[in-house]
Amino acid sequence: MKLKQIALSSCSVLMGLGLVACNGGGSAGPTASADYGNLLVESAQNIGSYASITKALYPIMLQAGNFASFSGSGYTESDYQKANSLNSASAYNFPPLAPLTTPSYFKATSVGAYAIQYSTPGQGAETDPSQVIRTASGLIIIPKNVTPRGVVVYFHPTTFGKNQVPSCLGPIAKGAGNMSVNIPNYCNITSIDNTGAATFAMLAAVYAARGFVVVAPDYVGQGVDYNNVHPYVAYPENNVWSAFNMLPAMRKILADNNVPTSLNLPLFITGYSEGGGYALDASRVAQSSGANLLTQNNLTLKITSPQEGAYSLTDQMNFAFNDNNDGLFNCSSNPSYNCGNLDMMQAYPSKSATPAVSAMNNWNIVTAPAAAMYKPGLTSYVLTAAMYYSFHNVSGAYNYAMNPAFWSGINMAVVGGSGTANLYQLYSGIYGSIYTGSQISGAIVANTFTVNGYDPLSSPTITAFTPFGNESSTLASSHYGTNSAGTLFINQGVSTNPDFIRILTDGSTYNWQSHSPINLIHMVYDSAVTVINAHQAYSCMKNGVSFAGSGNMVGSLAPCTTPASGNLIESTIIQNFQLTNNLFQVLPLEDATTANSLANSKFWTANAAGASLGTPYDHGDMFVQGSIVALCTFENQLNSGTNSGICPNL
Repeated sequence: MKLKQIALSSCSVLMGLGLVACNGGGSAGPTASADYGNLLVESAQNIGSYASITKALYPIMLQAGNFASFSGSGYTESDYQKANSLNSASAYNFPPLAPLTTPSYFKATSVGAYAIQYSTPGQGAETDPSQVIRTASGLIIIPKNVTPRGVVVYFHPTTFGKNQVPSCLGPIAKGAGNMSVNIPNYCNITSIDNTGAATFAMLAAVYAARGFVVVAPDYVGQGVDYNNVHPYVAYPENNVWSAFNMLPAMRKILADNNVPTSLNLPLFITGYSEGGGYALDASRVAQSSGANLLTQNNLTLKITSPQEGAYSLTDQMNFAFNDNNDGLFNCSSNPSYNCGNLDMMQAYPSKSATPAVSAMNNWNIVTAPAAAMYKPGLTSYVLTAAMYYSFHNVSGAYNYAMNPAFWSGINMAVVGGSGTANLYQLYSGIYGSIYTGSQISGAIVANTFTVNGYDPLSSPTITAFTPFGNESSTLASSHYGTNSAGTLFINQGVSTNPDFIRILTDGSTYNWQSHSPINLIHMVYDSAVTVINAHQAYSCMKNGVSFAGSGNMVGSLAPCTTPASGNLIESTIIQNFQLTNNLFQVLPLEDATTANSLANSKFWTANAAGASLGTPYDHGDMFVQGSIVALCTFENQLNSGTNSGICPNL
């Protein structure tokens, strides 16, 4: 099912539902206020040993994905780590362990971390006066004992828990204590998941270690603002301002650390996944309505490096609404294919995958089961924000947005009580604050697979190759991945509703001309955020035309109406691959049969538990590697004025 572009007035009525839909601020932006940016609370955080944080960070780069695993006698976990390290060093000139083995890498020997609260506009201010000024929170990390080399604004990826945010410096791993001994009180609204909160601080160390100040917003509707609804992706500008309104506080903290406010600092912008879309929009704001704020804080925009963001929401939701095949699991959906026929599935040594099977993966996903796992959470999060902010009816809009069964069958414990979840508990969980992110995301996935036959189990016999090309492994017989169409769990009227289509168009962040360099960082295959987002942003911004498709990959259905930005737009591609039975596709960089070139660079990941080894490099695995590439673009701008993603000699 595909969305159509329809011109709308600013407000209309959803027929038969009594819900008024207004364009709630996708492109209009917040109303200016002298009160924005006021520093309300500044809390120095005790994050322990900086060296320990850094040492904990780099192994994350080698962690496993979350889908299929292989086991075999011919390779070990260290083999995967070696392959990934070699790929990173060869493709980007950045050996992952270099910061641990090369003392000169570190520009700062220690860092200071500050959780702050400040004023920023709330989404929905156009129709709700209480939203005009919100108290927001975020994290600022500064390098100590060194003059800052610049400021990095970092937009974090999707989290469901209201305290899975940068300023809540929680545990690095399950059972570990909080990273900071004095986390803010709002972080204790529920238990802190061992994802997000501490990891963001560790990630910030990538930049802080090189002498950059890091500004990381929690976003509206998260952190201290946990009682407000997070305006997820469809309303990027308010999330952009949640970062820019931290800049006066950053300057005060720097001044308190003997860095004069008169010192002009270069500004670098990045973000990953959800934050990737905000990063691209932040570059637009920095060159337009936010330019004066940058000037007031003595900042000069140098380069923006968004990482795998949903820049084109029209294309992203088309991806979510459609069934996405990978050519491996989904071959069973066509009666003319026989997934159990290994002769049909084997492609090597002919070095050409079966054309009919390869052609099925026209959205360039890594695996169909992984796409099926990502879609429900991301789709329900988008629709929750849209129904709350643009349709202004929390108590009734969710039944329009999602199949009622999607919300109803969840068995989630009620905090403070002994009962189980009732009809709308999950919806309340997404916009409320009583559940952890793991509880919410787990409930979404568990319930979706019981609704309308979404993504039923299949039992293909599939042989997939290891990254080393010398042995194959057979996956378990029962897997999801045969029908991931989001229209099986949403109300299908949403996908063609003109008001919702308008929200997606207004929330897209690519359709503008830049006068500052941008390097879009993305993979070849992605199971969560379709790579068509990056292709559309690159094609439209660089050349002034929409992405028309390439090979088997479908083209963009989103508009492009902007003049070309030309050579200011660049991209760095992380060469991963789909889960495959085609040995030639996965030949590792160090394989003797390859030309040892960047074109043969492929990423695998290793399961740190060691029980089973290896998964294809997918969306979640880019979390750290993408920031390494972003760091390299920052370094290149400082050193040579280029927007390349290949690291200089650090």
